[in-house]
Amino acid sequence: MVSQEYPYSRGILLSGSLAAGTFSVKSDIDLIVITDRDELIDSSIRYKRYNFDIVGGSINTLVKLIHDDCTIRRGVYAHMVGHSKVLFEVNNEASDLRTLAVSLWDNGTNVCPSHLNTYRGTIDGILANIKNIHDDLEKCINIDGERLYVTANLVWAMTQYITHKKGRWIGGVGKWQFRHLREANTDIDDFVQACYAYLLSNDPSLLIDITAKYIS
Repeated sequence: MVSQEYPYSRGILLSGSLAAGTFSVKSDIDLIVITDRDELIDSSIRYKRYNFDIVGGSINTLVKLIHDDCTIRRGVYAHMVGHSKVLFEVNNEASDLRTLAVSLWDNGTNVCPSHLNTYRGTIDGILANIKNIHDDLEKCINIDGERLYVTANLVWAMTQYITHKKGRWIGGVGKWQFRHLREANTDIDDFVQACYAYLLSNDPSLLIDITAKYIS
């Protein structure tokens, strides 16, 4: 399909659920195609019984796309390319593009100031949310059987907190958000370890102490 649509392609990367191993029979096939033309490609193609979502362009076009996206948005394309798998390449162009995307994503992309001002409320509101979860943990209210829900709320709240404090997107959702919160240089390793301890042991004491530190 790619050879028919883009006969002069210089690299192909597989992204999305297929690259992550979380695909289903209904999943689209997400591709990043490096071509010999500067024109940006953003298209959906039906080929046989499969749906392909394709982003492409020359290596310079895609590098600019990723950099611009990290500057004015949340690094969606950095995430897409950074978590891709190289299927084909000429002169290591696809691998180099992926390396760039990984670097930008793992370091946290810049938050546009106008976004930061409206991002899920104020820092005081975020800390109030963390305090509410802390109080529930301390009182053991609605906790039994809801460890994953409570931890997910805390991870999301801490991601908001770091986004405001650092002015950097942590990025991701679900397990990706937890992974990037853990790997980002955010000085909250104690919080991440406390989440793990709570999930594995159902003992909230360490998490109570850690959250108290952030809301004090």
